[in-house]
Amino acid sequence: MSYPTGEDIAASVPHFDDAVKYINGLPKESPVPGLELTSQEEKLGYYALFKVATVGEVSTKRPGMFDKAGQFKWDAWKALEGLTSDEAKAMYVDIVAMSMLIDAKERPEVFGWLNDMLSNDDCPAFVKTVLDGSKDAWPRIWKLAEDFATALVDAKENGKDGDLVGLRWQAIYGDVYVPKPGMLSSSLGGFKLSGAEWQSWSDLKGTKKDAAMQSYIEKSA
Repeated sequence: MSYPTGEDIAASVPHFDDAVKYINGLPKESPVPGLELTSQEEKLGYYALFKVATVGEVSTKRPGMFDKAGQFKWDAWKALEGLTSDEAKAMYVDIVAMSMLIDAKERPEVFGWLNDMLSNDDCPAFVKTVLDGSKDAWPRIWKLAEDFATALVDAKENGKDGDLVGLRWQAIYGDVYVPKPGMLSSSLGGFKLSGAEWQSWSDLKGTKKDAAMQSYIEKSA
């Protein structure tokens, strides 16, 4: 089975609007001291997938040399050419859900903040779906992601996480869509990847997300 299947798309696309609303509603300043909710890589991914989902392939000229942030966004969008609108919607939804499931294992402070939302009357619908919904109704990839999140913790504890960093990024985000780290990306701030980590991710181009997750789970033991 290779992600995203028609079944994956059918299960995830109905949650697209709620996932977008949740991401757009995140506070500009992190509510968790010392921890950012989304990195530059994640923000670029959400932007690019949203553009493919709602517009399609790149339809504008690449921004000029003085707009480096705009160039990064345009390049990320361009890198996703070939995805259909529904594939992009499903991937967007699944990445947002995966980030919550991973936070549940790796970042208890962020998970605690998310979990506190459930008691609020204005709790985002997508947070309820992921954290308080029936797991039986979860899309296939979310169920696999729960095991993947456990594997991330295991790999960190046994020292294998460094060797598996490329698989981690491929499993969560699919093919590389961000520029290789350098002076320009560093000047914008917020990028987490080193050059070597980026290369290990890029080397896995073409590997399906579900296959990368399964491989990480197996190699983390």
